[in-house]
Amino acid sequence: MEKLAFGGFVFDVGMGLLFEGGEPVAIGSRGIRLLALLLRRCGEVLTKDELIEAAWPDCTVEEANLSVQVSQLRRRLGAAPGGGEWIATVPRVGYRFARPVETRPRSGAPSQAPRVAILPFADLGSRADAGGAASVSEDLTVALSKLSVVTVICRKPNASDGVEPADIREVAARLGASYVLDGSVRRAGQRTRTTAHLIDGASGTRLWSEHFDGDADSDQADPADLAGTIAAVVEPQIQTAEIARSRRERPQSMAAYDLYLRALHLMRESRPDAHAAARVLVNEALRLEPENVSFLAAAAEILHHAISVGWPTVGPGDVEECSELAYRGVRLAGNDSVALSLFGSAILTVRQFDLGRDIIRRAVDAGTKSSMVNVAAGLSALWEGKLDEAERYYTLALQGGRADPTLKFALGGIAAVHRRRENFEESLRWARLAFAVNPNYAGTNWTLIASSAVLGRKDDARRYLEHYQRVAPGVTVASIAAGQPIEDPALLTVLLSGLRLGGLPEGVPASQG
Repeated sequence: MEKLAFGGFVFDVGMGLLFEGGEPVAIGSRGIRLLALLLRRCGEVLTKDELIEAAWPDCTVEEANLSVQVSQLRRRLGAAPGGGEWIATVPRVGYRFARPVETRPRSGAPSQAPRVAILPFADLGSRADAGGAASVSEDLTVALSKLSVVTVICRKPNASDGVEPADIREVAARLGASYVLDGSVRRAGQRTRTTAHLIDGASGTRLWSEHFDGDADSDQADPADLAGTIAAVVEPQIQTAEIARSRRERPQSMAAYDLYLRALHLMRESRPDAHAAARVLVNEALRLEPENVSFLAAAAEILHHAISVGWPTVGPGDVEECSELAYRGVRLAGNDSVALSLFGSAILTVRQFDLGRDIIRRAVDAGTKSSMVNVAAGLSALWEGKLDEAERYYTLALQGGRADPTLKFALGGIAAVHRRRENFEESLRWARLAFAVNPNYAGTNWTLIASSAVLGRKDDARRYLEHYQRVAPGVTVASIAAGQPIEDPALLTVLLSGLRLGGLPEGVPASQG
């Protein structure tokens, strides 16, 4: 079905969604029905009865309800270019859409997960270990092939292809790759330096480079361990590049993959409204591709996060939906460690504790060393009260670097560990680092409010509380207590008492609401 465009807005008739700048606009179902009819019959005068029938089929309502819905639509659309309104009132008759509407076909060619070509790593130096360089390339192929977010090209290029940066665009085009991963191995005595580069296949731009140094007794000497480390860093780099590419080149695309990428961008904002918009996008992506593991993982993560942090946007059926998405995903995920870690976290959130922990352990055992996997393992340990284990996993997650979107979780997780230990100064230090990365993440704000309040810094606690209430209005002590999937309530005592002291409203316990 077609799309109807006006100003900076696009209305997708098939999806029943309005987009502005590629992002979904929050409008209720009545408003959507009214807007759809007005746009389809642009310029025509529509009677009040026609509009009421469209928005309230089989119902009898007062004209005042129509006026309220039109007023809300006008407010959300804002002023039309050059001033004036999009929706004009025709006195005593009804309304009409007063500006031109352009009909566009839905996006044709669907986008898909990026293709990554892994070129043979070069052997450098007179004492380089040829078998080691070849093993790194092979093991990287295995490690990245376990992740559903990329498609690894297994065919190796010819020796004549070359791997110099000046030629990389030609190599990528020949292999049909969006990204190219290459590097080198240099051995000097017992020391080995492996260098890896991730390159944008279209532009030849180097997106990421890093050295990995080790000796004969270190993990870096084992090509499989080294490949897992590199894959763990490369995966979020590619995901971030893909989000940017989609927003830059395909902002209006209705392809399932682009909907998913836009959802990921919104999820990174850590706000209830952004997550709600992301949920709309990823649900549509799932409608188009119901067995896509990456889409299922994103949908489960959206609900897991909203439930566990106590957002008031959680509906009565969301726990069941979270569980259903996670179970479906686990059946399809295979050895995709990142997806398994997200499904395991979702299952923990719905209080299937043993199963959730088992799935997260399975993700850890897959060996990709992903920051997301380590964050999930740290969160599982934190919820279980195993603070040393949680800190170890969160520290491992930090190795992903500053570009990794999980950094806010790792820093905030270490802050939570110190808060649980009642080491409040140290918890504040880590929470401030997390806040600098993402000021909206719930766990970070909880620590800043609670630890500041316990230390008697009332002004700081009040400032952080005011910020958090702007980000996530309606969250209460009771909603946090109800959302955190912790078997032993005593593990929440320090947090909840600190939040009360900091001024967060108590709220109504879930059993009474």
